[in-house]
Amino acid sequence: TWLHVPDSRAALSTLASTISGHPWQDLKMAGVTGTNGKTTTAFLLHHIMKASWHRAGLLGTILVDDGETEEPAKHTTPGSIELSGVLTRMRDNGCRGVAMEVSSHGIHQKRVSAIGFDACIFTNLTQDHLDYHGTFDNYFKAKADWFHDLAANPLGKKPTAVINTDDAYGKELADALEGKMPVLKFGFNVHCDFRANNFRQNARGMEFELTAKGKSFRVRAPLIGRFNVYNLLGAIAAASACGIKPREAVASLLEAPQVPGRMENVGNAGGATVFVDYAHTPDALENACRTLKELDPRRLITVFGCGGDRDKGKRPLMAAAAARHSDACLVTSDNPRSEDPLAIIAEVE
Repeated sequence: TWLHVPDSRAALSTLASTISGHPWQDLKMAGVTGTNGKTTTAFLLHHIMKASWHRAGLLGTILVDDGETEEPAKHTTPGSIELSGVLTRMRDNGCRGVAMEVSSHGIHQKRVSAIGFDACIFTNLTQDHLDYHGTFDNYFKAKADWFHDLAANPLGKKPTAVINTDDAYGKELADALEGKMPVLKFGFNVHCDFRANNFRQNARGMEFELTAKGKSFRVRAPLIGRFNVYNLLGAIAAASACGIKPREAVASLLEAPQVPGRMENVGNAGGATVFVDYAHTPDALENACRTLKELDPRRLITVFGCGGDRDKGKRPLMAAAAARHSDACLVTSDNPRSEDPLAIIAEVE
């Protein structure tokens, strides 16, 4: 038997969800897309969900938590068959909600096209994945399509777009969605629905004032970096869209998790404090180096590399970002894949 369909990937996603009994219908689904911040935002939202509901699922770059067991992740956003299976386990294990990363590859390849979401988070958009999408416009379109598709066909849910409108592309997306689906804006801007101000930090963590739904809250979390304020805001706003009150979310963040490899303090060695960060884009590396420089170290030494067989255009930009804030930079090999490591380093320099 042959089935002729206009889009085989979309059809596979629909088939996988149907055979699994549409497990997402029984879960509060929150997805996170954007260049940087997906993993941390998903971890924070998962933490908030567990604090309120006891059990929640997590899907992302680092791990999969089905409510009972954790295992290393194979992909940021799994294929549609694997994804439906994981969501089924989460539902059967008693999870009430799921926080998951939604990559541009996953959107473009229709891995989530048959899944309804309650909250769709947009973190930011900076240069990455042009080796796959070809142009920056195509990259933005892949992200935006997820929101527009859900606005046109919400699959029985009532999705809310949760968007960082301090980001220029986020503002453009929010404006385009106005009147098509509910939008919660977050950032430092006075027009944001979830707004941060009076941000302060030290080596142990941060605090800021959150204004949301006509109320003010003091947010404290053991994280550093202004960029993490956006991750916290996105998680709190998405939790609100899923039915968790901001007061409950804020209270849980006093014990926010340390996300592995995301501005992670791994200890001291030879008089130096060592941080490990996943930063693999110019913007992410800029944020990481600037954050650590603001802690006023005697010297900041940055060790980084660029992956092979990926967007080559960002290599010199990453070097410039590191050099702007560091006292010394060490360029090393970072998963060269099929490329010559020395050739990659030459392009970085």
